[in-house]
Amino acid sequence: MQELDRIGQKYIDRFIARRISKLRYKSKQKKLKFNLTAEHLKAIYPKDNKCPALKTDFNFFGDYKTKPTIDRIIPENGYVNGNVVWVSQQANLIMSCAHPSDVIRVGKYAEKIFKKTYPFNIK
Repeated sequence: MQELDRIGQKYIDRFIARRISKLRYKSKQKKLKFNLTAEHLKAIYPKDNKCPALKTDFNFFGDYKTKPTIDRIIPENGYVNGNVVWVSQQANLIMSCAHPSDVIRVGKYAEKIFKKTYPFNIK
């Protein structure tokens, strides 16, 4: 929450307004439904300022992969209320190209390889 306190509500409001503008344009280009509002995006923003997928803190200014982004739960349903969540850029990239079962399988494989290569680093 320190990040949010530090940057202030005005910055958050501008950030969300820019996101809505970009998502509206993207929806039009891809012929997707769009009905998001700033109020809705503020209401669904994680209260703890953490990515719900990776449990990492969102960071508006630091590492690009921790920046908050909007992800469509069912991509073909568009950017509509009930079909979007806030996640980090990294989580969004991981989820954007694969089915959840594929993401899990790749994660298990990566963990297996990591344990074999770096057995002393696995908790």
